[in-house]
Amino acid sequence: MIDPPVYDLRDDVIRRDRVCFGARLVTLGVLESHRCKDTWGYPHLSSDTGKLQLAHVWVEFSQGVYAKKAPTDKYHLLAECAALNVPSGGDTGPSELVREWERKYLRSLYPDAYPD
Repeated sequence: MIDPPVYDLRDDVIRRDRVCFGARLVTLGVLESHRCKDTWGYPHLSSDTGKLQLAHVWVEFSQGVYAKKAPTDKYHLLAECAALNVPSGGDTGPSELVREWERKYLRSLYPDAYPD
């Protein structure tokens, strides 16, 4: 069984990121646009921290690692809206481009945790 994120950790990650990661990617010019939506598909502001979710991200790459959920710690969690975290339309998660930038972002925050 996978433990759900603890509230203190959720608060810390949301406070650290402040906005949906999709909005950050628009600011950086990586995505052309992004519209935050909640679990039910209703739009909300990217800064509406009460509606942001925690996305688990594998930063380290190894064969088969993606078959399991990433650890529930600040080194593997990002604040994202439901539309980015669990896209509709049969997608299984964020695109590879988004995942690449998620990993870059976490590595930039915690370089000592991810030595090259």
